Amino acid sequence: MTNEEMLIKKAKSGDEQAFSDIVKLYEKQVYNSALYIAKNREDAFDISQEVFLKLWRTLPSFRGEASLKTWIAKITRTCAIDYVKARNAKTASSLTYENDEEKNIDVIDGDVSSNPAQSYERKEKIAAVRQAVDSLPHPVRETLILREFHDLPYAEIAELLGISEGTVKSRISRGREQIKLFLKNGNFL
Repeated sequence: MTNEEMLIKKAKSGDEQAFSDIVKLYEKQVYNSALYIAKNREDAFDISQEVFLKLWRTLPSFRGEASLKTWIAKITRTCAIDYVKARNAKTASSLTYENDEEKNIDVIDGDVSSNPAQSYERKEKIAAVRQAVDSLPHPVRETLILREFHDLPYAEIAELLGISEGTVKSRISRGREQIKLFLKNGNFL
């Protein structure tokens, strides 16, 4: 039995420490997915909280037919989409815009350069990649994020999105090519 399987078993029986360990394993994945959908840090935090509350309530029904990572990704996607729909319904008449800073994904990088020019160049490249990913059509972007940022297998992405594995592969290939072209045109490659 793997460590994750043991944590799931303990958490299903009500072990709060085991559940806390599961949260620690997946909190960055959940937050970043929520942030990509919500485009707002505070909303992503709220969505993350909702995801883990839902996970705590529904974990006893987890049968392990898909991996825990896939199940959490599905819960995150559903919660984030529902949250954004509710938020948009409340603010449909508002003409205010989000601050662009809030559209950034938190990138955790252990290699912090002491050279300001290199640091600036790295930040520019990260911003360009974010912009390239954001420019993708929603279905392509969502599929690519599940593969590249969450490292989900093609079969699990297909199941999660309700599409064929061939469609998953096609979207990922198209997304990668569009990002490469975007970065090449912006002189980042």
